[in-house]
Amino acid sequence: MAYWVCTVDPQGRQHAAPVDGNWLDGALYFSGAATTRRHRNLLANPAACIHLESASDVIILHGSARPLLSPHNALVQRLIRLALEKYGYAAPPEVYSSGGVFVFTPSRCLPGAASPRTPPAGHLPTEIDSESFTPPRPGGR
Repeated sequence: MAYWVCTVDPQGRQHAAPVDGNWLDGALYFSGAATTRRHRNLLANPAACIHLESASDVIILHGSARPLLSPHNALVQRLIRLALEKYGYAAPPEVYSSGGVFVFTPSRCLPGAASPRTPPAGHLPTEIDSESFTPPRPGGR
């Protein structure tokens, strides 16, 4: 599963890009080249919006994404293992220490209005505790 990361550049122009990512301990970890607009936007302004790739399973998360700096080897190994299990590939270990990986921490969760399967208002919190947040699973899986 991919996720859409929405950012804003210093001039206020919005940008959306799909990324592969893994949820771990209440945060979404995703990577990308330093030359991408997404990467440059997040370095200038960490505010981000994340949503699932599906138009029928709609959950929108607001929060901030910051570069992963000086991660412990145990975290890097967990992220590599998750990526291999989910996608069949993973970034090499050095990418995790180079600032090429971002950590998105959600602060607000909004159900999407366009989905017929979206829970009614009041069934999802509008403010979430990022420490105990469990990401939504498409299709209820």
